[in-house]
Amino acid sequence: MARNTKATRSTTSTRRSASASKSRAARTARPTATGWRAQVEQIVTAGKQAAEFVQRHGGTVVEQAQRRSNALTAQARNAAEEQLEAVAVKVVGAWDQVEQVASERVGRTLNRLGVPSQKDIDKLTRSVAKLSAQIEKLSTAAPRTASRTARSSKASAKTSRRAASAEAAAS
Repeated sequence: MARNTKATRSTTSTRRSASASKSRAARTARPTATGWRAQVEQIVTAGKQAAEFVQRHGGTVVEQAQRRSNALTAQARNAAEEQLEAVAVKVVGAWDQVEQVASERVGRTLNRLGVPSQKDIDKLTRSVAKLSAQIEKLSTAAPRTASRTARSSKASAKTSRRAASAEAAAS
């Protein structure tokens, strides 16, 4: 049995070496002149077919690529504009907060220094307007009252003089 195993091994290895030499020979074998011509003709024919295909369909492929490129560019632009709008809204909101804080702090500082605020000035303006209206009202009513007061004071002076004369005569 041992002899048969050795014999089988030797036949297998000879087969392998024979097939390996055939494949090496096939790889290193040079084609004949007619084989080269056939290969060159196939390559040239394939090149011509590719050129014809590109001439027929190349324009549409380029147009499709341009349309796709334009569509992708528009998508990217829209996405960028949306992001820009979102950022702009956040920046405006933050800026409003900064303005409000700065305004409050400046107002408190001016108040500590004794400078009146806009509310104080508005309140004083309303008070002055009310007082001006009252003065106007009193100044139009004053001449009538003044003439009555003058008449009554003349009458009381006459009455006082008469009373004084009557007292003097009685004494």
